[in-house]
Amino acid sequence: MHRGPFTSFEFIKKISKNVNYLKPDLIIFGGDYIYASLNYLKDVFLPFNNFNPPLGKWGVLGNHDNYLGTKKVIRVLKESAIELLNNSSIKLIFGGNILYIFGVDDFRTGYPDLKKAIKFLKEDGIVIGISHNPLFWEKGKLNFSADLLLSGHTHGGQIDLPFLGPIFLLPGHGREYYRGFYNINGNKLYVSRGIGTIHIPLRIFCPPEITFIEIKSKNF
Repeated sequence: MHRGPFTSFEFIKKISKNVNYLKPDLIIFGGDYIYASLNYLKDVFLPFNNFNPPLGKWGVLGNHDNYLGTKKVIRVLKESAIELLNNSSIKLIFGGNILYIFGVDDFRTGYPDLKKAIKFLKEDGIVIGISHNPLFWEKGKLNFSADLLLSGHTHGGQIDLPFLGPIFLLPGHGREYYRGFYNINGNKLYVSRGIGTIHIPLRIFCPPEITFIEIKSKNF
Protein backbone atom coordinates (compact mmCIF):
# COMPACT_ATOMS: atom_id res chain seq x y z
CA MET A 1 0.00 0.00 0.00
CA HIS A 2 2.82 2.41 0.88
CA ARG A 3 0.62 5.13 2.37
CA GLY A 4 2.99 8.09 2.29
CA PRO A 5 3.90 11.27 0.43
CA PHE A 6 3.11 9.66 -2.94
CA THR A 7 0.05 7.62 -1.91
CA SER A 8 -2.72 9.79 -0.50
CA PHE A 9 -5.46 8.92 1.93
CA GLU A 10 -8.01 9.68 -0.79
CA PHE A 11 -6.37 7.14 -3.05
CA ILE A 12 -6.48 4.51 -0.29
CA LYS A 13 -10.20 5.30 0.15
CA LYS A 14 -10.77 4.76 -3.56
CA ILE A 15 -8.94 1.44 -3.38
CA SER A 16 -11.04 0.35 -0.39
CA LYS A 17 -14.27 1.09 -2.26
CA ASN A 18 -13.12 -1.09 -5.14
CA VAL A 19 -12.20 -3.88 -2.72
CA ASN A 20 -15.60 -3.61 -1.04
CA TYR A 21 -17.32 -3.84 -4.43
CA LEU A 22 -15.67 -7.23 -4.97
CA LYS A 23 -17.28 -8.56 -1.75
CA PRO A 24 -14.31 -10.75 -0.78
CA ASP A 25 -14.62 -13.63 1.66
CA LEU A 26 -11.26 -12.63 3.10
CA ILE A 27 -8.72 -9.85 2.60
CA ILE A 28 -4.96 -10.30 2.63
CA PHE A 29 -2.65 -7.35 3.20
CA GLY A 30 0.81 -8.11 1.86
CA GLY A 31 3.04 -5.77 3.85
CA ASP A 32 4.74 -2.38 3.28
CA TYR A 33 1.79 -0.41 4.59
CA ILE A 34 3.61 2.91 4.92
CA TYR A 35 6.50 4.79 3.36
CA ALA A 36 8.85 7.48 4.65
CA SER A 37 7.27 8.06 8.09
CA LEU A 38 5.38 6.34 10.89
CA ASN A 39 2.99 9.29 10.86
CA TYR A 40 1.12 7.68 7.98
CA LEU A 41 0.06 4.80 10.23
CA LYS A 42 -2.70 6.97 11.70
CA ASP A 43 -4.96 6.59 8.67
CA VAL A 44 -3.58 3.85 6.41
CA PHE A 45 -6.17 1.26 7.47
CA LEU A 46 -9.08 3.59 8.30
CA PRO A 47 -10.92 2.95 5.00
CA PHE A 48 -10.87 -0.80 5.77
CA ASN A 49 -11.90 -0.61 9.43
CA ASN A 50 -15.58 -1.26 8.71
CA PHE A 51 -14.87 -4.24 6.48
CA ASN A 52 -15.88 -7.54 8.06
CA PRO A 53 -15.34 -10.31 5.51
CA PRO A 54 -16.56 -13.68 6.82
CA LEU A 55 -13.06 -15.18 6.84
CA GLY A 56 -11.35 -12.13 8.27
CA LYS A 57 -8.53 -9.73 7.41
CA TRP A 58 -4.95 -11.04 7.48
CA GLY A 59 -1.55 -9.52 6.96
CA VAL A 60 2.21 -9.96 7.00
CA LEU A 61 5.06 -7.51 7.58
CA GLY A 62 7.13 -5.95 4.81
CA ASN A 63 10.61 -4.48 4.82
CA HIS A 64 9.40 -0.87 5.20
CA ASP A 65 7.25 -1.87 8.18
CA ASN A 66 10.30 -3.31 9.91
CA TYR A 67 12.52 -0.39 8.89
CA LEU A 68 10.15 2.22 10.30
CA GLY A 69 8.92 0.50 13.45
CA THR A 70 7.80 -3.10 13.72
CA LYS A 71 6.09 -2.80 17.11
CA LYS A 72 4.06 0.26 16.11
CA VAL A 73 2.95 -1.31 12.84
CA ILE A 74 1.89 -4.48 14.66
CA ARG A 75 -0.10 -2.40 17.16
CA VAL A 76 -1.99 -0.54 14.41
CA LEU A 77 -2.72 -3.81 12.58
CA LYS A 78 -4.26 -5.14 15.78
CA GLU A 79 -6.27 -1.96 16.35
CA SER A 80 -7.58 -2.28 12.78
CA ALA A 81 -8.70 -5.90 13.35
CA ILE A 82 -6.13 -7.22 10.89
CA GLU A 83 -4.65 -10.45 12.21
CA LEU A 84 -0.89 -10.72 11.74
CA LEU A 85 0.51 -13.97 10.38
CA ASN A 86 4.12 -13.59 11.46
CA ASN A 87 5.68 -17.06 11.25
CA SER A 88 2.25 -18.50 12.05
CA SER A 89 -0.79 -20.03 10.43
CA ILE A 90 -4.57 -20.12 10.77
CA LYS A 91 -7.14 -22.79 9.99
CA LEU A 92 -10.40 -21.47 8.55
CA ILE A 93 -13.56 -23.45 7.88
CA PHE A 94 -15.92 -22.14 5.23
CA GLY A 95 -18.99 -24.04 4.04
CA GLY A 96 -17.58 -27.24 5.47
CA ASN A 97 -14.28 -26.76 3.61
CA ILE A 98 -10.89 -26.15 5.19
CA LEU A 99 -8.50 -23.35 4.29
CA TYR A 100 -5.05 -22.91 5.82
CA ILE A 101 -3.22 -19.60 5.54
CA PHE A 102 0.32 -19.14 6.75
CA GLY A 103 2.60 -16.13 6.69
CA VAL A 104 6.26 -15.39 7.40
CA ASP A 105 8.21 -12.36 8.54
CA ASP A 106 9.99 -10.27 5.89
CA PHE A 107 12.84 -12.06 4.16
CA ARG A 108 15.37 -9.20 4.28
CA THR A 109 14.54 -7.26 7.44
CA GLY A 110 12.80 -9.75 9.71
CA TYR A 111 13.22 -13.27 10.99
CA PRO A 112 11.21 -15.57 8.72
CA ASP A 113 10.71 -19.03 10.20
CA LEU A 114 9.03 -21.35 7.72
CA LYS A 115 9.25 -24.37 9.99
CA LYS A 116 7.31 -22.55 12.68
CA ALA A 117 4.82 -21.10 10.18
CA ILE A 118 3.75 -24.45 8.76
CA LYS A 119 3.99 -26.45 11.98
CA PHE A 120 0.25 -27.08 12.31
CA LEU A 121 -0.67 -27.44 8.64
CA LYS A 122 -2.27 -30.62 7.32
CA GLU A 123 -3.19 -31.88 3.87
CA ASP A 124 -6.96 -31.84 4.36
CA GLY A 125 -7.58 -28.42 2.85
CA ILE A 126 -6.41 -25.58 0.62
CA VAL A 127 -3.04 -24.11 1.69
CA ILE A 128 -2.06 -20.51 0.93
CA GLY A 129 1.30 -19.03 1.93
CA ILE A 130 2.17 -15.34 2.23
CA SER A 131 5.60 -13.73 2.15
CA HIS A 132 6.06 -10.05 1.40
CA ASN A 133 9.24 -10.75 -0.56
CA PRO A 134 8.85 -13.35 -3.35
CA LEU A 135 12.53 -14.30 -3.10
CA PHE A 136 11.79 -16.00 0.20
CA TRP A 137 10.07 -18.86 -1.58
CA GLU A 138 13.27 -19.66 -3.45
CA LYS A 139 15.85 -18.87 -0.79
CA GLY A 140 13.74 -20.34 2.02
CA LYS A 141 13.66 -23.71 0.26
CA LEU A 142 9.98 -24.46 0.72
CA ASN A 143 9.62 -28.22 0.96
CA PHE A 144 5.92 -28.09 1.74
CA SER A 145 3.34 -28.35 -1.03
CA ALA A 146 1.12 -25.25 -1.05
CA ASP A 147 -1.78 -24.64 -3.40
CA LEU A 148 -0.88 -20.97 -3.79
CA LEU A 149 1.91 -18.64 -2.68
CA LEU A 150 1.37 -14.87 -2.53
CA SER A 151 3.90 -12.03 -2.49
CA GLY A 152 4.35 -8.37 -3.32
CA HIS A 153 7.37 -6.15 -2.58
CA THR A 154 8.44 -5.47 -6.17
CA HIS A 155 5.66 -3.01 -7.15
CA GLY A 156 5.65 -4.97 -10.40
CA GLY A 157 8.80 -3.06 -11.23
CA GLN A 158 6.94 0.28 -10.90
CA ILE A 159 8.62 1.30 -14.17
CA ASP A 160 8.47 -1.71 -16.48
CA LEU A 161 9.68 -0.70 -19.92
CA PRO A 162 9.13 -2.78 -23.07
CA PHE A 163 12.21 -4.88 -23.92
CA LEU A 164 14.07 -3.55 -20.87
CA GLY A 165 11.76 -4.80 -18.14
CA PRO A 166 11.78 -3.40 -14.57
CA ILE A 167 14.69 -0.97 -14.72
CA PHE A 168 14.94 -0.42 -10.96
CA LEU A 169 14.92 -4.09 -10.00
CA LEU A 170 18.21 -5.96 -10.08
CA PRO A 171 18.74 -9.72 -9.77
CA GLY A 172 18.59 -10.59 -6.09
CA HIS A 173 16.09 -7.77 -5.42
CA GLY A 174 13.00 -9.33 -6.93
CA ARG A 175 13.61 -9.15 -10.67
CA GLU A 176 13.35 -12.93 -10.88
CA TYR A 177 9.72 -12.84 -9.68
CA TYR A 178 8.43 -9.33 -10.13
CA ARG A 179 4.81 -9.55 -11.34
CA GLY A 180 2.16 -12.14 -12.14
CA PHE A 181 2.25 -15.94 -11.95
CA TYR A 182 5.34 -18.12 -11.58
CA ASN A 183 6.07 -21.76 -10.91
CA ILE A 184 8.60 -22.04 -8.12
CA ASN A 185 9.71 -25.42 -6.86
CA GLY A 186 6.46 -26.92 -8.11
CA ASN A 187 4.26 -24.34 -6.37
CA LYS A 188 2.18 -21.59 -7.94
CA LEU A 189 3.37 -18.11 -6.93
CA TYR A 190 1.50 -14.89 -7.63
CA VAL A 191 3.31 -11.57 -7.21
CA SER A 192 1.06 -8.51 -6.98
CA ARG A 193 2.05 -5.09 -8.31
CA GLY A 194 0.50 -3.48 -5.24
CA ILE A 195 -0.95 0.02 -5.25
CA GLY A 196 1.68 2.41 -3.85
CA THR A 197 4.98 3.86 -5.05
CA ILE A 198 8.31 4.79 -3.49
CA HIS A 199 11.24 7.03 -4.52
CA ILE A 200 9.21 8.69 -7.28
CA PRO A 201 5.42 9.05 -7.64
CA LEU A 202 5.37 7.32 -10.98
CA ARG A 203 4.33 4.05 -12.59
CA ILE A 204 5.03 3.33 -16.26
CA PHE A 205 3.51 0.27 -17.99
CA CYS A 206 2.75 -0.98 -14.49
CA PRO A 207 -0.61 0.19 -13.12
CA PRO A 208 -1.56 -0.35 -9.47
CA GLU A 209 -3.32 -3.61 -8.77
CA ILE A 210 -5.95 -5.09 -6.50
CA THR A 211 -5.54 -8.85 -6.84
CA PHE A 212 -8.81 -10.81 -6.76
CA ILE A 213 -8.43 -14.58 -6.59
CA GLU A 214 -11.32 -17.02 -6.78
CA ILE A 215 -10.67 -20.51 -5.42
CA LYS A 216 -12.57 -23.21 -7.26
CA SER A 217 -10.58 -26.36 -6.53
CA LYS A 218 -11.02 -28.89 -3.73
CA ASN A 219 -14.79 -28.31 -3.45
CA PHE A 220 -14.57 -24.52 -3.00
